[in-house]
This record gives sequence, C-alpha cells and structure tokens, in this order.
Amino acid sequence: KVHVVNFFATWCGASRESMTLMSRMAREHGPALTIIGVNVRESERGTATIDAVSRFVAERPESFAYSVAMDAPETTPLFTHWMRGAGMYAIPTAFIIGRDGRVAWIGIAIDDGNSYPFEQALADALRDGVDIDRSRKLHAETSAQIAEYLRDREILADMDAAQARG
Repeated sequence: KVHVVNFFATWCGASRESMTLMSRMAREHGPALTIIGVNVRESERGTATIDAVSRFVAERPESFAYSVAMDAPETTPLFTHWMRGAGMYAIPTAFIIGRDGRVAWIGIAIDDGNSYPFEQALADALRDGVDIDRSRKLHAETSAQIAEYLRDREILADMDAAQARG
C-alpha cells in the first residue's frame, strides 16, 4: 500500500480544505491507499483533548473518509519527529510513503502551484513511479520557506507581544 500521513489542526482553514482532498483521495483509491490524519498544534488555538478532536471529526463525517490520530499535546512526539524532523512547520503538511516504506513526497497537499503537486505525486506513488528529484526539490523549497517564516516569527515575537498588550 501507499500511505499518506496528513498533519492538521481543527482551527486551521487550510487544514479543513485538506480534509476534503484527503477524503476524496481515500474514496478514489480505496484499498490501494491508507490515509491517516494526525492532529497537531491543537493547543495553539483550540482545545487539545481527545474528546474535542473526536467531536470535530464526528461532526464532519463527509470530511473524514480516513483514520484520524492525535499527537500528545504536551510532548508532541509526532510533530517533533515527523514535521520538525523534516524541516516542516506549516499545516496542513502531508507525507506520501511509497510501497517500499520510504518517504516519497513531503509538502502542502492543497498547494497546486508547487513544483510537484500532491495529486501528481500520489498518482505516481500508486504507480511506483515517484519523481524523487522533483520531490526533493519541492521539499527543499518548502522547508526553506518555512525556515524563513520561523526566523521572521522569532524576530517579530516581541513586537507581537507588545501589540497584544496594547
């Protein structure tokens, strides 16, 4: 099987958009594909409890034609080892795991304007033909953008805190 691990948060609009895409892919590709949504960063703006995330999923059955898991909000092992380990931070971020068990693609699944779109990479993975050079190029571009965002965020943190205090 090919697997997709899609990291999301319930409070994130882009994550909600990715849920629709993941459900469509799960329905289209059936038993050849396993998709797992992993809830991360929930405590940043939502209630980081299993009950809250379970309720969110249960209220949207059309958006979840796949399994959902939740990262431990206190220790964040999935976010740390998968996302940060890959130089990623933005959600939703998807990982395509090929039949050989190797990561074949990492990126923002709903970004059709990237250099190797998710749906193309997934179709390639299902045919055992991922263009690993394109995949690596996309990952390098995306992780560089995220690194820049995180640097800017750190630089602006004091200003944002002061603005929040009025």
